[in-house]
Amino acid sequence: MKKPLVVIDTNVFISGLIIPKGNPYKVVQLWQSGSMQVAVSSELIAEISTVLDRKKIKTKFHLSDV
Repeated sequence: MKKPLVVIDTNVFISGLIIPKGNPYKVVQLWQSGSMQVAVSSELIAEISTVLDRKKIKTKFHLSDV
């Protein structure tokens, strides 16, 4: 069976990565398990990067530069 191709909203993607519960987390887990393919664009990657680089987000979720 062909895997569904989906676009994950920036907020869902970020929430799913940094908060290990809820529906956004389940979506990211489906992607990581290979149950679906995720379509991304350079614009989406830039938006995710911008949001993760915000001081408020870094402080709230204890994120650091790597």
